[in-house]
Amino acid sequence: MRQIWASIFLVMIFASGSWAAEGPADLVKNYVQLVLAGDTENVVTLWSPEYLAACSRLDINYAESSASFDLASPLHTYLKELRRGKLRLQVGAADIDGEGFVVPVQLVGGPAAPPFHYAVVPVGDDWKLAGRIWAAGRTWPRFESEFVAYHCQDEKLLTAPARQALDRYVADTAALLAVSPERLDDLRRHKILYYLADEETVARLTGYPTKGMAELATGSVISSHFPHFHEVAHLLLNYALEEAPLLPLPLLQEGTACLLGGRWGRAPRVIQYMGWVNHSMGLVELKDILTRDGFYAAASGPDATYAAGSVLCDLIVTEAGWPGLLELQTSLALSGEPRDAAAIAGEIARVCGWETDTPLALLQEKYEAWLPRFRRGGVEPGADAGQLTGTEVLIREVDDAFEFVVPGGDEPVAVLPVSPSVGEKESHSSLFSEVLRGHTYAGQPVGLRCSSSSISVYDFAANRLVGVWVGDFSGEPQGAGSGAGQIVFRVMRGVLPDSLLSDVKWELAQP
Repeated sequence: MRQIWASIFLVMIFASGSWAAEGPADLVKNYVQLVLAGDTENVVTLWSPEYLAACSRLDINYAESSASFDLASPLHTYLKELRRGKLRLQVGAADIDGEGFVVPVQLVGGPAAPPFHYAVVPVGDDWKLAGRIWAAGRTWPRFESEFVAYHCQDEKLLTAPARQALDRYVADTAALLAVSPERLDDLRRHKILYYLADEETVARLTGYPTKGMAELATGSVISSHFPHFHEVAHLLLNYALEEAPLLPLPLLQEGTACLLGGRWGRAPRVIQYMGWVNHSMGLVELKDILTRDGFYAAASGPDATYAAGSVLCDLIVTEAGWPGLLELQTSLALSGEPRDAAAIAGEIARVCGWETDTPLALLQEKYEAWLPRFRRGGVEPGADAGQLTGTEVLIREVDDAFEFVVPGGDEPVAVLPVSPSVGEKESHSSLFSEVLRGHTYAGQPVGLRCSSSSISVYDFAANRLVGVWVGDFSGEPQGAGSGAGQIVFRVMRGVLPDSLLSDVKWELAQP
């Protein structure tokens, strides 16, 4: 009954505005007609001024787009074909959504895709167009940190340690990409928008099932995962470029985001480790995924292609620096005639300074030679065991690593820091609950799950896997077992904060 009254109320309000004779679907139809006619002056008047301001605040220019406030719509993606009559756009009936409406548009005669939705929102006594994610998320509770403005469907998902981790990540990544101090100050003022919601809501607002995505028009991220470093990386990359391609080469686009931010709760070194594993198992070949079509057609799927892209981008940064990788984001963008794998490899070779007549073969050779350095994801089997008592865990510095000696064997055990000062007891971690079921979270910022055959290192504050070793994949089955009822392994320096390894006691966690 409440939904029925809400529907009647919105229809009555809509009827009182200047678009009363047309309705929300006709507002979208009018917009489509104006775009097809090239009437850019009147097109802008149909949009919410507040939404347009959100779209312009980060000052990123997508030169290939005819409308920076409507980047994802098929209306602009296929504008030439629509104007020539080769394709057409069908506008559907409006549905009530929150304070306004959503109107679907469907491309007819083109590639199969779910409908794209425009939002229609109240602006004073009038109704205007807006992006669907922005329209829905603007009414959610808002919280701000140094670089991010959060709109949270469920504010309990927004923990202080995770917010701090994301702010540090933004600052560190901006420095890596040589963002100027002035532009970084602008980001502090205008902030990345982060819409945090459950998976069902994310799927509804984006139009497809996903953990999250970067929404380029408003410079925002929508995600059910927090912090979603990978999607923030997409925005920071474009922010650093300022003049950003709308359609970068997928292998470099996703590879760079993985190199900077990992993927889906896995740190960059873990993604690169997966790249080595996937290649050693014959799941993906670089030469097959260089092109856009090859990347999306790979039978191994995104877990393999994204990881391969991360390894490739790491190689490019080593050879040509971050300026070289940024240059390739633009020079290999998908504008004009598509390039084949050899042409793409040739451009990479040019930027990296490789002189060769066979760039594709050379790139494949260098890539395969680069892969073995990721045979271990920040963790490796140890050597000599120590003397332990009960649930005690021994940690000692060995060269550039911290060596753990843990009571255990073939069955996984959990190892956690026990000092009461290492975390926020009132906080929570979705990752802790997922990987250490049966254990009680007490604010530990980090932790381990280990056995003689596999080691996983977790950052519970940032909700991600930061180090991994699997003996079977590395050709070292049960390589961490000492034969004396102990697990011995080394965590490379930098995987976890030194202060949590040298000054804090660790022990086996009790369920």
